[in-house]
Amino acid sequence: YSGPISFFTFVREDFPAYWGDRSDDWIDTYVDLSDFRGGPLNVRFQLGTDGAADISDPKAGWLIDEIEIMDMVSYNGEACVTSDDNDEACTMASGGGTIIESEEGTVSVNVLDDETLKVRAFPNPTDDKLNITIAAKKFEEASMTLMTANGRELIRQKIGLSAQVQSYQMDLNDLPGGMYLLRVMTDEGVVIRKVMKQ
Repeated sequence: YSGPISFFTFVREDFPAYWGDRSDDWIDTYVDLSDFRGGPLNVRFQLGTDGAADISDPKAGWLIDEIEIMDMVSYNGEACVTSDDNDEACTMASGGGTIIESEEGTVSVNVLDDETLKVRAFPNPTDDKLNITIAAKKFEEASMTLMTANGRELIRQKIGLSAQVQSYQMDLNDLPGGMYLLRVMTDEGVVIRKVMKQ
């Protein structure tokens, strides 16, 4: 991280983040997720900017590429130098040493088109009930999840899909107004629809 960002960007104190102008540079980042092993994990990326940013510039913002979940292996090397007078100075490699990168286990998500998995959510916006119709090309098991905009799961159902149109209903009456995400996931990929609750 470059350091903590302004409190007013995300209204969080001492929030570590990348900041500044790193145009055309990739920043390799490694995050230790071992505390979450064996449980569900939602990953969220958040962009904050100030009034100085030119949002009409196509290079404004950032890109995320090659996300990989891996069992990380690193070697913490030490470098030493010795003078002619036999004085020695040593230092350890920063950042955990040399990280051995793996190309195995790369996580990718296939976003399905309407021809493969047709998902409709209505009325949208809604003030209480959300009707969902889903048609697939074949019989398969799937999950249907309603999430907050930051990825927190609120409602999750296991469903069976077929070439026939399947109808479902979710009760959103107890949820506050705002934007939600409806995710339908199969073994082949995912469809996401934005849902507005009034």
